[in-house]
Amino acid sequence: MGKKTLYLCGAVTSNPNYIKDFREAKSALDKKYRAINPVLECDVLDLTDWTECMKELIPLLLRSDGVALIPSNLPSRGRDLELQIAEALSIEIHTVDEWLELSYQELRGEL
Repeated sequence: MGKKTLYLCGAVTSNPNYIKDFREAKSALDKKYRAINPVLECDVLDLTDWTECMKELIPLLLRSDGVALIPSNLPSRGRDLELQIAEALSIEIHTVDEWLELSYQELRGEL
């Protein structure tokens, strides 16, 4: 079986460190999963409008096996929308650290 595809989800607009946060999360997860970085997806498409970017990202979320949440107390419309969609459609949601722990448990045969 191939790697699970995880959609990274976290605060962007209100987070001055979002590029670093998403880059680090992707780097950590890519060892065991295929992580989709929505920040890079919008950059590649040269999208700066929030609504247009979300319209492109939601299909990627829907095709993912799970959501990897980058925890933050910062407000985020996009993160909240993505989580609402994932929850409504029973897409598995865990924090980045929880996904990494699950992969280690699987490796050790604990799952």
